[in-house]
Amino acid sequence: MVADPNLAIEAAAPGHLFEEMPVAFVGSDGDGILRVWNHEAERVSGHARAELLGNPCAFELLGDDGELARLLEQARSGAPVRDVRSTLRRPDGELRVVSWSSRAREVAVPGLASWLMGVDVTERDQIQERLVLAERMASVGALAAGVAHEINNPLTYLLANLVLLDRALAGPTPPATARKLDLRELVAEAREGAERVTQIVRDLHMFARADDDRDQLVDVQRCLEACLQMMANELRHRARVVRDLRPVPPVRANDSRLGQVFLNLLVNAAHALPEGRETENEVRIAGWTDEQGRAVVEVSDNGSGIAPAALRHVFDPFFTTRPVGVGTGLGLAVAHRIVSGFGGEITVTSEEGRGSTFRVTLPAGRACSSPPAIAPATRAPARRARVLVVDDEELVGRVIRRALTAAHDVTVTTSAAQALAALDAGPPFDLILCDVMLPETSGVDLHARLAERSTDQARRMVFMSGGAFTARARKFLAEIPNPRLEKPFDPALLVELVGEWLSVFSI
Repeated sequence: MVADPNLAIEAAAPGHLFEEMPVAFVGSDGDGILRVWNHEAERVSGHARAELLGNPCAFELLGDDGELARLLEQARSGAPVRDVRSTLRRPDGELRVVSWSSRAREVAVPGLASWLMGVDVTERDQIQERLVLAERMASVGALAAGVAHEINNPLTYLLANLVLLDRALAGPTPPATARKLDLRELVAEAREGAERVTQIVRDLHMFARADDDRDQLVDVQRCLEACLQMMANELRHRARVVRDLRPVPPVRANDSRLGQVFLNLLVNAAHALPEGRETENEVRIAGWTDEQGRAVVEVSDNGSGIAPAALRHVFDPFFTTRPVGVGTGLGLAVAHRIVSGFGGEITVTSEEGRGSTFRVTLPAGRACSSPPAIAPATRAPARRARVLVVDDEELVGRVIRRALTAAHDVTVTTSAAQALAALDAGPPFDLILCDVMLPETSGVDLHARLAERSTDQARRMVFMSGGAFTARARKFLAEIPNPRLEKPFDPALLVELVGEWLSVFSI
């Protein structure tokens, strides 16, 4: 039974046990007014008790969108509060993540209708994220030679065909028919090689988004295929790869982190197999939808298996059965954490001398509701437009100029400073194609400067990116409505897209 909240609240008195607790302790009375805010709560939040205790507007000062008030009310109602996180904004703008728990229903505190204990987990979360990234980079680093091999193969015939094409164009003119057939074949093979390299780079890019935590609907098979492509050389010399992939539903996850899970399981399977027995070794990848509609993926090997004593610890941090200096002992622990975070589970079965099977089960994802589609307006007849290109790679600018110059007037600049000078020198541009990652003044900063000068010019920016490598750039691209274009791109597609963008901007 909770004591009468109108009683004098001894818990708030200096020197009380709550004041010396190493965790934040907060409590409210029957009217939802804060009555306890101990020293650790002050340290974490940056808010002194004097401005909070007894203040009906206290929760508005914490900058947590009312989460703390909601949790106090939840604890008061008897609902469990266990390791629920909220983000407090300190007066200096710093954000702190606090994990709150309470047993207010079972443990009454005199004078309080509800209470919470909170642990500041900000640094712990940051360390865990660094460990996740370190493990991801270790996995990709271990495959560096194999990835280089996969890239070098298409690069070999791409570059060779370009050399042959250059010689053919510079040498004596062959018969027209032979010239057409031979040159088209050279160009087609070179393009196929470039597209293979592009796909490998895109697969690698999936693992490079270190702090992108946004969840979305992920194609599980596509994610698996990307990981198998990265592992192709490693697996080819170790074992036969057997695929048994049946349809699985998309899952709500993060493709980078889910790919890290699959890549880690494939690396473990490969390392469980002895070298020199690739015809006997086998890695099996299976996928299906279970009776509950969940996506299930299994990675199995017929290697040495895991001893029963070790099997209980495979998901423990820093536990490894590999020799000292080989592996971090974090891979499976990180995989377990990632899968659990997606609402799924990862399990293992193993038998010494017969191999191991890791199973990942994930709930089917649901698409987020989106506003009804708006029928596109009838495109006005295209007219010649003024297009500004901002890219520090001069050759990229040349390619864009060649692609667009037949239909539009194109100005190419290699820096934000040059772009601003071009904008000041003449009539407004109808479209601005701008690289995100520019030296000195980035595309993000250029957009901010244009927004200050002319919102119309800022909205006409289309951002090109070969990879946004900073958290700021990724956040910027996620928030702005401006169109974007991923590098590399097909010149014919660029011409078509420019026409669409110009129609949207109604030039």
